[in-house]
This record gives sequence, C-alpha cells and structure tokens, in this order.
Amino acid sequence: MMLMAIHSYEKANPLIERHWQYYLKACADKIIGITREDTNCWFPKNVPTFPIGKDSYVSGDNLCSRFIDTLDLMLTFSGYSRLVIIEPDVLFYRPLRFTDGIASHCMEHQSGFKALRYWHAPWCADRTAARAIVAKGREMLRYGENESGYNDQFFGLLIEKLDLVYCQHIPGFAKNTIDNEDEARTAALACLNNNGVFIHGIKHAETLAVIERLWGGY
Repeated sequence: MMLMAIHSYEKANPLIERHWQYYLKACADKIIGITREDTNCWFPKNVPTFPIGKDSYVSGDNLCSRFIDTLDLMLTFSGYSRLVIIEPDVLFYRPLRFTDGIASHCMEHQSGFKALRYWHAPWCADRTAARAIVAKGREMLRYGENESGYNDQFFGLLIEKLDLVYCQHIPGFAKNTIDNEDEARTAALACLNNNGVFIHGIKHAETLAVIERLWGGY
C-alpha cells in the first residue's frame, strides 16, 4: 500500500487542479495534501490536508524541516508500506513502483554542496527507511546541515550520512522549470521511449499542452 503526500503552496493552486489527473497515475492508495500554516492551499475536498511550514521557498531550514515533518506525519498512517513525497510540478506517466529501502531520481553533483549527488522528487521510502531518514534528518538540522535549504541536496547528503547501500533510481525527466517547447518535448519523450515514470518541472499550461499532445490519450 502506498501513501503519497503532495507539498504545495498558495501560488501552486492552479497546478494542483490542472495536474490532478497525473498525480492519480502514480496509483497511490491514498493521497494527502501538505498545505502551509500561513496561506491557503487548494486540494480536492475529499483529500485530507495538513498544514506544515510557512509559505516561503529556500529560507533557512523551512523546506528541509517541512520534508522531515511530513515524513514523520506519514508514519502515523498505519497500513502503508511505501511513503512518497512529491511537489506540485511532478506529473506521472506510469505507476510509481520501487523496491524496499529508498528511491528517487538521481541527478549529478552541483558545485557548492556537500552531497555527491542530489535527488529530485519523487522522494520515496519504505517505513523502515523513513524512520531512519526522520531521525538522521532531525539530527542534521540541529547541527545546521541543511545544504542551504534545498530538499534535493539535503536528501542526497542525508542518504550518504545514513550510509544506505542502495537508493533506487526512478527513471523520468527532472528540471526545476521546463521553460519551452523543446524542453517539454524532451521530457515527454523521456517517458515515452525510456521507460520514464514521471516529469518534474511542469509549471505552465503551455508546456503541459506540448506534453499532452505527445502523450496522446494516455
């Protein structure tokens, strides 16, 4: 059984509504919405929501603490062996499947960060790994190890500190923002031709339209 949490913020409300059908394609057994403590975030009425964190981007520990608090919350839901956190701009093309342990989308090292690699959402863990991530994450934040507040680098450094032997790579396409038709086409083809599961970075209706044309009636 898989539980998926969607991190959102007020300006992402149009994305949540527009992308909802693509979140469902991950085939999670339950979806919860992670809203903000100080602004209004929209989710469908039947989706349970939980306010965690202030509405700001990379600001100190804000995002990293929100990530750890979300995973800790998800562990209170019984009956789910797989836990997944995504952001509003993550769209699924195929059902999300991963083995025991942890899984994410592996990216190359970026200069200025300690992590050897960084890992884009979707961020996935079984319950045992999630407990270890929460404990280590809280320890890192106490000592100021937050990789400048970026979740993807923070998650990468956390994995290295846990010395987990294996983190499964989830194939797909990830970019902070997919800005134009060529990038949208590349992203769509990564799913069509390379067993890709998701696209990360869709923030605009225009680039989504390009992807939908290529994906056809899927």
